[in-house]
Amino acid sequence: MAKALRDAVASYPADTRVVVIASGGLSHRLPWPDWRDPHGEDEDFMVQAWLDGRENWSDYDVRRRQIIRAADAAITPEFDDRILDLFASGKASELAEFTTQQIEDEAGNGAQELRTWLMMAAMLDYVPGERLAYEAIPEWLTGMGVTILDPAGTASATT
Repeated sequence: MAKALRDAVASYPADTRVVVIASGGLSHRLPWPDWRDPHGEDEDFMVQAWLDGRENWSDYDVRRRQIIRAADAAITPEFDDRILDLFASGKASELAEFTTQQIEDEAGNGAQELRTWLMMAAMLDYVPGERLAYEAIPEWLTGMGVTILDPAGTASATT
């Protein structure tokens, strides 16, 4: 899919500027239960909110937010650094080798969002990037980073 998107962008007139943006947190564990086997009142509530809240989400929103805000942050800065280094060095393709289970084990269930980053890097042919920022943000339950990949070579790659 990344190649098809890259080819589509390449077909635009030469003077057309295109920005590809990927978003998603780095390491984080969301307080979502195993839907098949919830444990305790909060997990039962979260499953019920998911199953029954589609038409009346606001009925569940206050308690759902309380549960999320009360969750302990599970951020893994070492994992986040390793991922950001892959992007900075032009080796983001290595992220494609990570299994879903490996990402969850090393960085939490929310870290699957890194797949959007991987798609962006693939669209840009895995050019080296520039790491602009990283911060573990416990209030958001996630590690957040910013990297620029510039196929025109205007971003200076850092490692």
